Amino acid sequence: MKKQLNFLSLAAMVLTGMAVFFMSCDNGDDPAPKVATSIQLVSGGSQTGLAGQALANPVEVIVKDQEGNAFAGEVVNFAVTEGSVSAATATTDANGKASVTWTLGATEGTQTLTITGTSALTGSPLQVTATANLQATSIELVSGGAQTAMTEDQLTNPIEVIVKDQNGDPFAGEVVNFAVTEGSVSAATATTDANGKASVEWTLGTTEGEQTLTITGTSTLTGSPLEVTATATYRPVIGDFKFGGVIFYIDETGEHGLVCAVTDQSNGAEWGCQGTTIEGADGTAIGTGAQNTLDILAGCPTVGTAAYICDTLTLGGFNDWFLPSKDELNEMYLNKAKINTTATANNGTAFTGSLYWTSTESDLNLSAIALALDNGTQGLPGKSMPLYVRAIRTF
Repeated sequence: MKKQLNFLSLAAMVLTGMAVFFMSCDNGDDPAPKVATSIQLVSGGSQTGLAGQALANPVEVIVKDQEGNAFAGEVVNFAVTEGSVSAATATTDANGKASVTWTLGATEGTQTLTITGTSALTGSPLQVTATANLQATSIELVSGGAQTAMTEDQLTNPIEVIVKDQNGDPFAGEVVNFAVTEGSVSAATATTDANGKASVEWTLGTTEGEQTLTITGTSTLTGSPLEVTATATYRPVIGDFKFGGVIFYIDETGEHGLVCAVTDQSNGAEWGCQGTTIEGADGTAIGTGAQNTLDILAGCPTVGTAAYICDTLTLGGFNDWFLPSKDELNEMYLNKAKINTTATANNGTAFTGSLYWTSTESDLNLSAIALALDNGTQGLPGKSMPLYVRAIRTF
């Protein structure tokens, strides 16, 4: 009987253990599946770059599951309002990471990249910012090129350039350098204004012909160095041998004036037509000699007179000579030393001390004004007297 009870006890224990075993295998406590739950930035935030260009470093994010472990296979979306990314979507790798290269848009300042997961993720949307900077990229001439002025004169118009950024818009704040090999500029450097422009005044040097202004930017610019040219023309100087004779007068423009022949055209010519009334021929001032000469010839067309000799003269390639007025001849007297030096150096002759005719009549019938070039004394000889003649012309 005791053995039977022991056997029954053992059987009960085995059955109880089996029941416990099967219950433990069917309790519904299997581990939950892994899902993407969060997203965060790994690197590439708060960068600074040039507008229109890719940032130096990629933007990288990591997606994690509910246990904080890296989650592979999540599709991540990348979107910008301007500029571009290397891919609109990227799938997280075995390390839970996804990345793109971000090319900034053209606008200066802060730009934003918005990142979202396909799943509902903590931290999504994730916004990453970058700063886009503009830079000077090109320089070009706006105005002031190809001007002409006399040597040592300031050009009429300033030299103006414009600097532009990578978008082709005006760039402010670029320091522009201006350099000449001769002459001068009003400033060696100038900073571009809000319109991207900088300018200087250019005074030419002493050399006739083409002169060059070289313009560069502080940055490396397309179009730099920019070379602007101007033409320097002859600046008249009293005593110079030019325009067929010797310069003895320069007007207020500094460009024009009078020259006299290097030799006398006669040492014994009459003024002409003594006793004949000549209308006009009464101008005394500088600038009246040419008209006086025409007036004389209109009223006294006699061959061989002082006015006729000057009017028919061809000398130095010019044929527009005339008899000087009183003040024109006096100007020759005032500058006779320079005239004599230049004339004799160019196969001419110096003035004599004798009287020279002017084209200014003093009496309608009998006399005209003459001037002694040794002392500047004015005389009123009769029109039939033979005196010296020296022709002049304008330039």
